[in-house]
Amino acid sequence: TTTGPNTETLGIPTQDADFDPRVDEYISDEEKKAEKPLPLEARIRFERPKIDGEFITVQLDENPAKTVKIKANLPQRIQEALIRCLKANAGVFATTPGEMPGIDPAV
Repeated sequence: TTTGPNTETLGIPTQDADFDPRVDEYISDEEKKAEKPLPLEARIRFERPKIDGEFITVQLDENPAKTVKIKANLPQRIQEALIRCLKANAGVFATTPGEMPGIDPAV
């Protein structure tokens, strides 16, 4: 059985772009335990990225509230592949607290 949408049927080019941020390296439990966290003063302070440039809103499915924004000036081929990928995987995006396990819907 298949666990996801058939990318051939959807016409999604699988070789266009790699959107998978996961690394294929395996870290053993021993290596994980051996790693020592950095002291607080050595950690890099996180700054929220600044929004720059133009964006377009993409509606993921028939629900008008289920939208994402993507950079408007992406190369055409990448933009089309990204939109197809986002729409093909629309079911994994939560748009309301009720769709997020463990989150109180009253939030």
